[in-house]
Amino acid sequence: LIYLSLFGVLFWKLQMAKTKRPENTIVMHGIQATIIGYFLTNLFIFDTFDTYLLLFLLFGYSLHLIYKAGESKENLNEIESITRKIYPYRKIVIASLFLILFWFIFSFNIKPLQAVKDLNMAFDYERANRCDKALKLVDRITSSENIADSYIAVYSVRVIRQCIPKQEENAEKLTKKAVQILKINAEKNPQYTLNWILLGEYINLLLEEKNKLSQEGVPFPREEMEKLSKEANLAFEKAALLSPRRQEVYLGWAKLNIATEDYEKAKEKAQKCIDLNSAYGGCYWLMTLTQGYLGNTEQFNYYSQLAKEKDYNLEGREALQSLVNLYFKTGNFFGLADIYPKLIEITANKQGKAQLLGSLAFVYAQLGEIEKARETALKILEILPEAKPDVDAFLKSLLK
Repeated sequence: LIYLSLFGVLFWKLQMAKTKRPENTIVMHGIQATIIGYFLTNLFIFDTFDTYLLLFLLFGYSLHLIYKAGESKENLNEIESITRKIYPYRKIVIASLFLILFWFIFSFNIKPLQAVKDLNMAFDYERANRCDKALKLVDRITSSENIADSYIAVYSVRVIRQCIPKQEENAEKLTKKAVQILKINAEKNPQYTLNWILLGEYINLLLEEKNKLSQEGVPFPREEMEKLSKEANLAFEKAALLSPRRQEVYLGWAKLNIATEDYEKAKEKAQKCIDLNSAYGGCYWLMTLTQGYLGNTEQFNYYSQLAKEKDYNLEGREALQSLVNLYFKTGNFFGLADIYPKLIEITANKQGKAQLLGSLAFVYAQLGEIEKARETALKILEILPEAKPDVDAFLKSLLK
């Protein structure tokens, strides 16, 4: 309302000024036309420094013309009278204005600039595989409030996302931290669509981490799963309400439905994603997984091929981990024996690689390929010698 009223008042004041300064009528017409042109153009583009510079020059010149048109002996006498009253207190007034200026610059310029600098440093540390330092900076950035909080929160959780594969032993803890950051941001900015999408996606990640642990024998309480599912579903509902034609909403929603084993709803959301953007391979990949869980092998192969044709990376970590979850859930040990080696190859973290080798050894044992199971288990010791007691126990179990 303030923004619109600024345009309206300037336009109206320029119209009034034409009657007082008819010699400037053509110039004022031109300024009014420019204001209309700027406003209409701005409905279709985002402001940048260049457009803001033009806007402030335009407003400044408009104020100059309006002021000149309003000059009269009575007005000048009134301004002089006010000036005389303020003059004895000029030092106090100037000092107060400088204090306000200092507060404004510190709060709205220096603090956001410092936060963005720390954020860029965090990304640099993450790229240099120094996630400990990157995450410390994220903690510092997100613990202080400033006007750029929405931006800071969204990019801070992206730093965390990049660090999760590099610190797999802390994956659940890091994901919970990201969820907490996004929840706080959602309370402050409930109309920010991207925040709701990311909140849903990170809760999905948390569900995936819990599912991975359950595959390793760590129980996942049903109550906790239902609570997380409800929170993620609410986040995607909010995002869909704010931006109903945004494919990322339905992409994340389909992942949630897969994680909660609601495959018919996952199929519905994946189809909505495809309908919104038929060129995006990620939508077809979600449909591929959904068909796999539903046991439709022909449709699984069909959509898998479509995802590949749409340039979705079927050999990437996310795709491979999704297939591991699918094959584990459906008891497809042949599929697991095919996928685990690919996942091991692209895993740099020692702990994560050792866990994957252990899973592969177990799969080989289930398939009756005892020699392969033994060889794979021994590879764990090359990476993680301290795992010898567990490896020995597994090798003994192969002899039974």
